[in-house]
Amino acid sequence: MAMTNDWKNAVLDVGASLITRVGLLDESGVELSGGSYARQAISWEAASEGAIVPTGDVTFNVPSGSVVSKVAYYSTGGDKLGEDEVTNETFAEEGQYKLRAVWVSISLIDPT
Repeated sequence: MAMTNDWKNAVLDVGASLITRVGLLDESGVELSGGSYARQAISWEAASEGAIVPTGDVTFNVPSGSVVSKVAYYSTGGDKLGEDEVTNETFAEEGQYKLRAVWVSISLIDPT
């Protein structure tokens, strides 16, 4: 039997409450640094239908010479909780990267 959306929503809401900051990583998985780059705060809508979405887009200042390849999720204490690949974007000059708010869903794999 598949888990209900009520269960998925509860798990997503708890998980999202742990993710309070996001950051950008290069192709090697190293967080960007320099210039006015900084991790950004993120907040989440309540989960619905087994999915969750941030309350809005997040914009980063990116130093020149950087390549954005991944977004990383961090706890309030700075622990990295996960990461996702994004389409590579190269910044020859200092610029801004906008992380669009998208739905995140949860699924379970049947172990049999």
